[in-house]
Amino acid sequence: QRLARSSRRLQDLIQSLLEYSRIDRNRLVINETTFELVALTEEVVFELRPEAERKQLELELLTRESLPPLTSDRSLVRRILLNLVSNAIKYTDKGKVEVACLAGAEGQRIQVVDTGRGIPSEEQTRIFEPFAQSEPLRHKHEPGLGLGLAIVTGLVSALGGRLELTSQVGTGSTFTVVFPY
Repeated sequence: QRLARSSRRLQDLIQSLLEYSRIDRNRLVINETTFELVALTEEVVFELRPEAERKQLELELLTRESLPPLTSDRSLVRRILLNLVSNAIKYTDKGKVEVACLAGAEGQRIQVVDTGRGIPSEEQTRIFEPFAQSEPLRHKHEPGLGLGLAIVTGLVSALGGRLELTSQVGTGSTFTVVFPY
């Protein structure tokens, strides 16, 4: 099991580097299709639930209602979801992570809310930069390259969306992605 987890982790790191490279060089290929955002979110939550359970966290999908189909690149939206939800799990030590899909006036929204450490206001811009991490390497407790949020930012921008963050130290964070209609 350890070998399989390590192999998956290495594969994810390589995939992150390749995706970041494509984004950075403006070589990202977007394949638009029409799909159900709630169904895709359910898949991601199901996939990441064992990771949350290992940390004894609740991982909930709050949206069960149907939304209008979303026209975007399904695999890129999936990557956005994977990065945001796995980050929320990674940086939450107790409590829960909630994921919601909502329809608003501006478009469809994905919200990932955690009860984690929160992000100090002076760090909230820096964490979206490539290779930026919330902890200095000498004190680092969580694995990763610091590319997840940089990739999310690039993907959301390439898809014409917007990424928002609200966070309070000791309370948690909310990441919201808005995909315009």
